[in-house]
Amino acid sequence: MTATFVLFASGVLLATNVVILILIDLTEKNNLAQEQQKTLNEQLRSQRANIDALSSAYATQRKMTHDFRHHIAALSGMLQGGETQQAQDYLAALQEQQTERALMVNTHNSAIDAVLNQKGYAAQKQHIDIQFEVNDLSPLQIELIDCTVVLGNLLDNAIEACLKLEEAKRRIEVSVLRDEAYADSDAKLYVSIINTSLPVHIEKDCIATTKPEPHLHGFGLPCAKELLRRNNAFYTMDYHDGAFQFCFEWPDVTRNSCVHA
Repeated sequence: MTATFVLFASGVLLATNVVILILIDLTEKNNLAQEQQKTLNEQLRSQRANIDALSSAYATQRKMTHDFRHHIAALSGMLQGGETQQAQDYLAALQEQQTERALMVNTHNSAIDAVLNQKGYAAQKQHIDIQFEVNDLSPLQIELIDCTVVLGNLLDNAIEACLKLEEAKRRIEVSVLRDEAYADSDAKLYVSIINTSLPVHIEKDCIATTKPEPHLHGFGLPCAKELLRRNNAFYTMDYHDGAFQFCFEWPDVTRNSCVHA
């Protein structure tokens, strides 16, 4: 009887352990699926924003082209009528409008231009001094959807950090450069984003948050880091003398080439 009970109890314990292991595995898979869904949602959000920015820029360009003919006709009429000063004033007003409408950034890569200009104008509206250093990114082969999501999230974080400071101290420096020191087969995209910030504590590759609900704060940074890891990009972050810096090097290859290398 005792032996039978022990055998039965052992069987129950074994079955319980198996069920527990299955539940743990299912929980881990569910958590992974949730993180992947969050990343996908962030990608979709960023792409919608980029599409809106491109559509707005295209509409603005079409209007400028349409208006150009009218401006030429008006200037021609003024000059033919001897109204030189009026023509000069009209031209000065047009030049001012053109300066306001001009793109802040032109990398010759429409996807990256969209996100950089969108975030650049957003920063300026918040009275943030934002400066860009770029070069020709038209040869890029990297996954542009992932890249624009990373750039968008990092710039959102930089803008959010600047808004915690008084206007005179708000500054963001952005470098987006295709490293031409490498051969084409070894080229890399180098990105550095430096923003003024309140002191932050970096521990174990994470930034501590002061938000009351930390799980709802700063998802953009973990999402960016996950996409960088997925594309074999190396990244670092640091805080020094009132400025936070996040930089990364991204191999300029397609994701499939990167995975099978």
